[in-house]
Amino acid sequence: MITGTEVAQKAKSLLLMQTIPYVLGGEDTDGMDCQGLVEWTLRQLGMEADYRGTNDMWRSLLSEKGTIAQGVAKYGSLPLGTLIFIHDNNGGEPKRYQGDGEGNAWHVYIKISDTMLVHASASNLIVTTRTFADEAIPNGGPNAYGLIRGVTYEVTPVKTAVAADVDSAADTAFTAAAQAWSPLYFRLTFKTGCMGSGVRELQTGLNRLGCTLRVDGRFGPVTEEAVITFQREHGLEADGVVGPKTWDALIAAVNA
Repeated sequence: MITGTEVAQKAKSLLLMQTIPYVLGGEDTDGMDCQGLVEWTLRQLGMEADYRGTNDMWRSLLSEKGTIAQGVAKYGSLPLGTLIFIHDNNGGEPKRYQGDGEGNAWHVYIKISDTMLVHASASNLIVTTRTFADEAIPNGGPNAYGLIRGVTYEVTPVKTAVAADVDSAADTAFTAAAQAWSPLYFRLTFKTGCMGSGVRELQTGLNRLGCTLRVDGRFGPVTEEAVITFQREHGLEADGVVGPKTWDALIAAVNA
């Protein structure tokens, strides 16, 4: 029997090794991506793990899943060894999954303590940690959880009635929550060369207004051109830099 605590401890052991680089498609200590980190952890514990990305994990690996709020409502605190995902419904999932209603789970972490997650970070280029307090970080941050099938978690549902209600409404509530788009990046500035979740939200918003950008979190020439066009159409300075005024206009346009 493998426990959630064992999953957490094994994942945490990666931090005690020499720096492990981020390598897209990597699955061992010479280099790994976020999917590879999970697969390495499970294999070290004797489990079979061969998935086609984080979206495959979201669909095939889990015995239970939902929003962070649903997990906390059910258990009080998400157990060690829980997989934590960044999940949205912006249509960015691989084509083979589009239309199945499961959305896009595009990054995964493992909860290794009450306040910490471990993951392979494409932006930091290494296996590293981030703080986590069992609260969703909206618009590009961790917002979903999943319990691994075949792993026993040390959990006690808060209330049976609440747990049953959360289970029965999980899919509908998760979809509804993930479809909200109201960026919290409006106090930040983005321009050519920027990368990350804020750029993904920018690209998502522009696509909702008719653009056809690849939502990859990279602020390149195509994204800059789309920003300039949007700024011109909305009477803004067309400099390709997304600051508070451009965010305000974009949010208003998306929600109009």
